[in-house]
Amino acid sequence: MNKKRLVAVLLLAAGVSLTLLACGLGSVPFISQAQPTATKRATRPSRPTFTPRPADTETPEPSPTEEPTEEPTQEPPTPVPVTQAPTRRPTARPAAATKPPAPQPTAPPAATTNPFKYSFVPASCNTDDPAICNIQNGVKCEHSGGHHIDVLVYANFRDPGSALAGVKVRYSSSPGGPMIEPDEVTAGDGKASKTLSMVFDPPSKNIGTYFAWLIDNNGNPISPFSPPIPINDKKEDLPDTCWVGTVAFAAGK
Repeated sequence: MNKKRLVAVLLLAAGVSLTLLACGLGSVPFISQAQPTATKRATRPSRPTFTPRPADTETPEPSPTEEPTEEPTQEPPTPVPVTQAPTRRPTARPAAATKPPAPQPTAPPAATTNPFKYSFVPASCNTDDPAICNIQNGVKCEHSGGHHIDVLVYANFRDPGSALAGVKVRYSSSPGGPMIEPDEVTAGDGKASKTLSMVFDPPSKNIGTYFAWLIDNNGNPISPFSPPIPINDKKEDLPDTCWVGTVAFAAGK
């Protein structure tokens, strides 16, 4: 509390006290003047109540506000693209293996019948010595001084003495191809021969593969085609030499 204010309060209080005391003494009568009446007690006025003032509290000065430290701004992380896994389709379950039906018995193939009047008769030999018998695919081959193709025709292939004369034979370099003119005709011994080269011709003349078959007077075939006849110019001591090729046909087979 301020000292000046305190002294003023005390002086005021002292003055008030003296005034009250003086008033009290003036109002009291002397004993000789006392009256038999009841004296009224003077009511003492109550002292004024003073509310103490709260002590001055020093208010601390606000400290200077610290500026907030700015934190470094962090850049947001770069989003990583999410690769979506491929959708896996359900694998279809393989169908159950079907048991194949049991094989049904088949009828044996019908025997092949020869539509022609004559059939081809493969040459045969009772020895494997090529110097004695040279058979190539049913064609008998041998060495000679020129190139020839001999065709034998029999009434019965089991009987070599059943040779047929007067049967026409066609020669060609391909089955059913153009004929090598002229057509030949079997003689009394049942043989027809086509000369391709003579002794004085060079060995390489007209070598190649040939075919032969029987025909009627109108040129229609009356026998199947012979196997290939491999006319070549190989030396005599070679097993596949073929200067003369011989094939045979027979009727009734």
